[in-house]
Formats: sequence, structure tokens, C-alpha cells
Amino acid sequence: MAAHAEDSISGGAEQARERSLNRCGGLREPVLEKSRESRLRTEIRDLKRLLVEKTLEADFFEGALQKIAAQRREGSGSGEPAFTTTSGT
Repeated sequence: MAAHAEDSISGGAEQARERSLNRCGGLREPVLEKSRESRLRTEIRDLKRLLVEKTLEADFFEGALQKIAAQRREGSGSGEPAFTTTSGT
């Protein structure tokens, strides 16, 4: 009977340790999930910043092209070349 009692005590201790490990493991999952979530939030923030930068670049180049097109239209109406080059001769 003493051996049986000893088995039940060690079995109970083992079950308690398993429960403790499960709780610790349960705590690790949310930490990992938060870490993953944090990385994804950082990536989203970076992608949004890049989108804004590229949009500003596209707007800048669109405006520059519109100015060039307007200059060409103005120059072509007068019969003169829109752009002239100077040469040494």
C-alpha cells in the first residue's frame, strides 16, 4: 500500500508539473502571437509610408510632365522649336 501511495503522490506531482508546463506554454503562445502581430503592424506601417512616398513621387513626375507638355504646346503654336540648343558655331 505504501508503494501505491508513493505512486499516487509522484503521479499527482507529475500531473501538477504538466499543468504548470501547459500554463507556461499557454503564456508563450500569446507572447509569440503578440510578437508576430507587432512585426505585422510594423510591416504595415512601413508599407503605408512607402506608398505615401511613391504617391508623392508619382504626383511630382505627373506635374513635371504636364509642365513639359504645356511648354511644348506653347512653343509649337509660335512656329519656333520648343527647345533650342546653342552651339559654338
